[in-house]
Amino acid sequence: CNWYPEAVACSRHDKVLNISFESNNLQGSLPQEIGGFEKMQKLYFSNSNLHGTIPTELGRLEFLIELTIYNNAVSGMIPSELTRLSQIQTLNLGSNQLSGSIPSELGSLSQLQDLRLDNNRL
Repeated sequence: CNWYPEAVACSRHDKVLNISFESNNLQGSLPQEIGGFEKMQKLYFSNSNLHGTIPTELGRLEFLIELTIYNNAVSGMIPSELTRLSQIQTLNLGSNQLSGSIPSELGSLSQLQDLRLDNNRL
């Protein structure tokens, strides 16, 4: 798990816990495979050039407490699968090109403390 120590933190059992790619000028879309990191706790993709949609597979990350996909060009709807993130405390999807309605089930996420959806087309 030492393949990119500046941006990826792992457990002592080599399970990916945190990914932080902030202001790295990343391009492309978020891969659906990111939903396979079952122990993920924090995921940051901000101030880059990401596009495409938010993978529904992120809803599998049952230990996720922080999800930030801020200031990119991500479009489409907020996947209802994100409402499965029962441990989520921070959900920042602001400053993208998201559209549609906000899933009402986000209101039932009891651990959610910080929700940012500003500067979208919602």
